[in-house]
Amino acid sequence: MIGFLFAISFILHLLTLMVILIVWRRLDSSDKQEIEKIKVEMEDVLLAYTTEMKEENEDFLNQLRSERESQKNEEVENDLWADDSEGTIMEDDNRSALKGAVNEDLESYSTPTIEDREQFGPSLTSQVLSMYEKGQSIEEIAKVMNKGKGEIELLIKFYQDGQ
Repeated sequence: MIGFLFAISFILHLLTLMVILIVWRRLDSSDKQEIEKIKVEMEDVLLAYTTEMKEENEDFLNQLRSERESQKNEEVENDLWADDSEGTIMEDDNRSALKGAVNEDLESYSTPTIEDREQFGPSLTSQVLSMYEKGQSIEEIAKVMNKGKGEIELLIKFYQDGQ
């Protein structure tokens, strides 16, 4: 009877060991597949990112080129206003008419005004640190600044760690 129980126990142990090996192999192969998927996804993301950067750089270069062309055009227009060494490029009547039109536009232009001026003050961090350096407790600072005690402690800790 004991021999029979040992035989059944041995068979069950072998079956369990086989099941464990099969599950382990499947997990190992699925991990490799997931790693390969992640690699492919990372390559795709990097390719998309570099392609986007290339397009942005090309757009930037085209914008620079167009600005240079517009500056060259402005220089040519400015040269038309100037006198040439042999004589004037434009007739005096045309020049005065154009100058008059430009002057009228400039005189009618008014600079924009700011209705609501923004008021700038010290930042929350600088106020908290100033109060802390003056010797006020964290609780007092939190009440005055209407902030939580933890937030004030965090600001002070960041500042102390940075020094």
